[in-house]
Amino acid sequence: MTAIFPVFGKLKRVKESNINPMIFNVYFQCGVVLFCVIATIIISTIGPHTIEFSYMGLTSGILLGIGGWFVWLALTYMGMAHTSAIASGIASVTGFIEGITIGYYPDHIGLSIFALFLIVIGIVGIGMNETLTSFIVKRLLCHSEQQSLEILTLDVETHSNVSIKSPASLFRFSSNPYTTIDDDNINLNDTKSEISLNPNETEMLTKDDMAQLEESDEEEMHQTTIINEVHNQQNTSALTLRTWGIIFSVLGGVCFGSMAFPEEFTKPDTTEVYFLPSFGVGCLLMIIVDMAVLSMRMSEDQSWHFEACFIPGLASGIIWAMGFLAILYASILIDYSLAIPIRECSICVAVLIGIIAFKEVTDKRAIVVTLICVGIVLSGVFVLPLGIE
Repeated sequence: MTAIFPVFGKLKRVKESNINPMIFNVYFQCGVVLFCVIATIIISTIGPHTIEFSYMGLTSGILLGIGGWFVWLALTYMGMAHTSAIASGIASVTGFIEGITIGYYPDHIGLSIFALFLIVIGIVGIGMNETLTSFIVKRLLCHSEQQSLEILTLDVETHSNVSIKSPASLFRFSSNPYTTIDDDNINLNDTKSEISLNPNETEMLTKDDMAQLEESDEEEMHQTTIINEVHNQQNTSALTLRTWGIIFSVLGGVCFGSMAFPEEFTKPDTTEVYFLPSFGVGCLLMIIVDMAVLSMRMSEDQSWHFEACFIPGLASGIIWAMGFLAILYASILIDYSLAIPIRECSICVAVLIGIIAFKEVTDKRAIVVTLICVGIVLSGVFVLPLGIE
C-alpha cells in the first residue's frame, strides 16, 4: 500500500491540473484523517481499552504532514520510480539507525549491514538509472559511440532553471514554474533563401543574389549556435530539476522513515490502532498549518482544483493510512530496525508501476538495469532477517 499511494498524484487529471503540491498534500492528509476518524469510532465502540491522547502520535502526524509535502513536491520534478526509490532508500537507512539507537541490535551485524548495503545500492541504482545505464554502456561495454541517456524530469520536453533564489518557483507556489523551450520554432530551413542553388544556374546569380546567400549562411550559423546553446541549457536544467527532486525525496524519506519511531516511546495502551487518534490530530494540525501557508503564499492565478484532485488525494491518504497501520503491527511482531527497511521494499512495486503504467523509463537498456537493481533490493530484503536469530 505504501507503494500504491503515489500513483494518485500521477493520474492524468491531477497532472493536467498542475496543482500546488501543498494543496494535494492537504487532500492526502484529509484521507489519513478520515481513516483515523473511522478507526477511532470503531475502537471506541468495540475496543477493550479507552482512547488516550499521545504526544508521540501527534509528533508522527506532524512528520507525515512535512514528509508528504516533500514527496508530492519531488514528484513534480521526477517520476514516481525515482522519487519512491530515493525516499524509500533514505527511509530504510533512517529506520535501521533508529532501531539500533533504541536497542534493536542485530546478532550478525556484518550480515545486516551487508543486507542494508544491498538495499541502498539497489535503490540508488533505480533512482539514477540513466546515469548508471550510460556508464555501463560506455565504460563497461566499451560502446563509446553511444549517446548518454537523457535525464527525465516532469516532462521530457519541459525544462526550467529552478533556483533557491526563487522560492515561489522552487516550492511550486507559482502557477507554472516551468519554462518550455521549443526547438521547432527555430527552423533552419525557414532561413534558407528561396534562390536555387543548382550548379547549372550559379553563373546566372547576380551580385545581390550572392550577397543574399552569404547573409543567409551567416544567419544559419548564428541559429545553429543558438540551438546548441539551447540544448546545453536544457541538459543543465534537467540536471537541476533532478537535483532538487533528489533533495526533496531525501527530506521526505527521513520523515517517512521516522514516522513510526515515536510509537516506540508511547504508552502500551496507545500503540497500534490506538495510536491513530493522536496521529490523526497531528495530521489535522498540519492541514491547518498548510492552509495558513497557502493563504499567504499561493498566487492569485492558482486554484485548489477540488473537483479534479480531492478524490485522488483522499483515496491516496486512506490507502497510505492502511499501510501505516500494518507497519505499526509489524514493528511489534518483528524488530523495528527490520520492519521499516522491509516496508520500504514496496519500492519494487512502485518502480514497476512507474515503468509499465506511466512509461517513466522507456529505454530498454535502462529498464533492464532498473529491474536488476530491483532484484538487488529484494536480495537485501531476504538477507536482512538472517542477521537476527
